[in-house]
Amino acid sequence: MLSREVNRAIIIRLIFALACILARPVFPYVLPDPTFEVLKPQGLRVSIPDAPGLRIFGFHANINKAIRANEHGEIAGDIYLATDGRWTFEDSEVTIKNGDVLHYWIYVQADKDNYRKNDQRWTYSPIENQAVDSQNEIQNSTSGYEIPTAGKLLLEDNFDSFNESLWKREIKMPLEPDYEFCVYHNENHQQLVQHRYGQLFIKPIILEDSYGENATLYGRLQLNGCTSTIDFECRRQALSFSILPPIISARLTTKERFVLRYGKIEIRAKFPQGDWLYPEMWLEPRYSTYGANYASGRVLLGLTRGNENLVNATDVSKIYDTRRLDFGVRVSTSKIREILVSKVHEFGPRWTQNFHVYTTIWTSDGFTFLVDDEEVGRVNPDEEGWLTGPHANRKAAPFDQEFFITLGVGAGGVRVFPDGTLNSGIPKPWTNVQAKAMLNFWNSRNQWLPSWRQDNGEKTAFVIDYVKVWAL
Repeated sequence: MLSREVNRAIIIRLIFALACILARPVFPYVLPDPTFEVLKPQGLRVSIPDAPGLRIFGFHANINKAIRANEHGEIAGDIYLATDGRWTFEDSEVTIKNGDVLHYWIYVQADKDNYRKNDQRWTYSPIENQAVDSQNEIQNSTSGYEIPTAGKLLLEDNFDSFNESLWKREIKMPLEPDYEFCVYHNENHQQLVQHRYGQLFIKPIILEDSYGENATLYGRLQLNGCTSTIDFECRRQALSFSILPPIISARLTTKERFVLRYGKIEIRAKFPQGDWLYPEMWLEPRYSTYGANYASGRVLLGLTRGNENLVNATDVSKIYDTRRLDFGVRVSTSKIREILVSKVHEFGPRWTQNFHVYTTIWTSDGFTFLVDDEEVGRVNPDEEGWLTGPHANRKAAPFDQEFFITLGVGAGGVRVFPDGTLNSGIPKPWTNVQAKAMLNFWNSRNQWLPSWRQDNGEKTAFVIDYVKVWAL
C-alpha cells in the first residue's frame, strides 16, 4: 500500500512539472499592415517585416475594385524567402496612379498556423508615399528574392507523387511568339499528364481522337480555366484555313510556387520521339521586365526534335533530328536571336532513346550546359550584353531577373523546325512564315502520324524522373 502511495505521489509531481513547462507564456504571431512602395516608372512593392517561424507571405489585390476573400486578384503573388529582414512582393508591370485605391487581402503562414487580413484598402497619395526609382534597384529588388546559401538545395521533386501545388497548368491555344500547333489543355484530358513508377509522363494526343472527325476543320473550342488574357487563345471557332490546333498537349510551370535567379538546374528526363514533337524544358521570366515574349528572355534547358531523320535539304550534314541535342537562350529586341550550343550523335544512340541528366549552371556571367556531367558548351553575353536599346547598359539583362521552370511537349510551330529541311526525304510540309502553316501540317498527317503510333504511342511521351535546383 505504501509503495502505491509513493508511486502516486511521484506521478502527480511529474504531471504538475509537465503542466508548468507547457503552460509557459505563448505570444501568437500578429499579422502587421504591409508597407507599400510605388516604383518609377512603374511597379509596386509590398512588404512585411520578417518574424520567427514565418514561412509564406501572400498578397492579392485589385485596383479601384473590391476583392473577395480568396479571389486571386489583378496583382498577386506568394513569397517564400525573406530579403534584408522583410518579406517583399513586387510587380514591375503594374501602373499605380495618384488616388488609386488598392483593395487587397494578405496572409502568412507562421509556425504552421495561417493568419490573414481580408477586405483591406490602401490609397496612393504621392505626397505621403514617395515613389521609388525601380531602375536603380531592379537587379536587387525583384519580388523579395533572397540569394540563398551556396550549395543549398532549393527544389527537389522526385515525382513520388504529383505535386499539384508546385506544378500548375498553362491552359491556352498559343499565339506569339511560337504559334505551336497544339492546345495546352486542362485536367479534362487526364491522359495528357500521368504519374507512374515515380516518374511524370506528359504525352500529346490528337484532337480529333477526343472530339471527333473534322473537329479540327469545323469545330469550336472554349477552354475552361484558360490562363491567357487573350480571347483568341481561350476560345476559337475553326474557319477556312484558321483551324483548331490539331494536337492536344500539356504544359506545366512553377510560376506560382517556385522561382530562382541564378543557380544549378538538373533534370533527368527522356525526350519524346515522333515527327515534329519536341520537349519544352525551359526557364521563363516571372515578369516581362524588359518586354513581352523573348524580350525578357528564355533559357532552353535541353531540346531534341523528335524526327528520326531531319536534315537540311541542300546540306545533309546539317542535322536537326534525334541525333542532335541543343541548349541555349532566346532573346529579342528588334528580332529574335537564338544562341545555341549543340551535341550531335551522328552514329551513336539517339537522344530520345534513353534517360539523360540535363544540367544548366546559371550565373550573372552566363550559362554552362552539361549532359550526363559532360560539358556541352557555354553561352555568355558579349561586351555589349544580351540586349540592345535602352537596356544595353545592363550586361546580364534580361537574365538578371527571376525565372520559373516550364515542362511540356510542343508540336510544330514557327520556331523550332527550320524551313528548307527534309524529313526522311520529304520536304517539311509548312513554312514558318505562311498563314496556312498549321493547316498544311495537319493535311500532311499521313506522313508524320505513323511515327507517333509506334509502340502504342508510348514513345511520344516526355518522361521526367526528377527536377533539382541548387543555389550557387
